[in-house]
Amino acid sequence: MKQSFFITGKLPGTNDCVRKHWRIYSNLKNQSQFWITNAIRRAKLAPMEYAAITFEWREPDQKRDWDNVMFAQKFILDSLVKRKILRNDSWAYITGIQHQVVLDASNPGVLVTLEER
Repeated sequence: MKQSFFITGKLPGTNDCVRKHWRIYSNLKNQSQFWITNAIRRAKLAPMEYAAITFEWREPDQKRDWDNVMFAQKFILDSLVKRKILRNDSWAYITGIQHQVVLDASNPGVLVTLEER
């Protein structure tokens, strides 16, 4: 089984979260997970036993480094577990992770694809 969902807009990066007060990080994570959870809900994803996950990060410009952009995978994986699409985000349930970063000023966000394999 293969399913995907799209999260519109830029999610927080490493520089938005590192060395911040815990309350700032917590608020950023909660706000992000709200938007991520809504995207998951709209996509009507079915629960999966295990998955290989591909993230296609669509950035509007080249201002953020790749590692800064990919930081938000934590929020996405936690949201998939919270919505019970994945049982856990440990090695036993995630069989692989791939990242792609592309420029897309007209439609920034992240396309997340889960493939059972």
